[in-house]
Amino acid sequence: PSAKAIFGQWPSPIVVSPFDVGISICYPASSIENDFDWAELHPMVEGYKAWGKMPYDRPTWDLTSVLYAVEGDSWFTVSPYGRVSVEDDGRTLFEPCADGNCRFLSVTQAQADSILARFLEIVPSVPRSRAAIVWHNASEFPVYGKICEDTEGRYGRLPASFRTVCREPV
Repeated sequence: PSAKAIFGQWPSPIVVSPFDVGISICYPASSIENDFDWAELHPMVEGYKAWGKMPYDRPTWDLTSVLYAVEGDSWFTVSPYGRVSVEDDGRTLFEPCADGNCRFLSVTQAQADSILARFLEIVPSVPRSRAAIVWHNASEFPVYGKICEDTEGRYGRLPASFRTVCREPV
């Protein structure tokens, strides 16, 4: 219901970085393991370790959204405007129309390769001034919003017992 409300009632333009974009660009475990030595506890490294058993490459759903927001659309193919409807099973359907408020990002293989190269350039880069940075181990903070403790890992939200009854990917 919330996705239906967002797509149906949002008052300004929406740009969607869909599942297909993030899954086609995976941030490499080799970078997580080797490129962040300059920080004792880097939040990205700690996040990867907390999420799953290393090493693993991770789809870049969040990173592609940030790249679009910060650096613009030159990295992506952007659809014409249209409307998004959300099906009862959660799938989204995009229909181009001139008076719509939504656009979708997509990438060619060449764009995906360029985006990954950009991520490998900027994500592990050392901040210009490290003096003001104070790193904290996130595992020392409580996790709020969990409905139960029976989850697959510290940050999991789905009860482990639901894994066998939910469709993938949940």
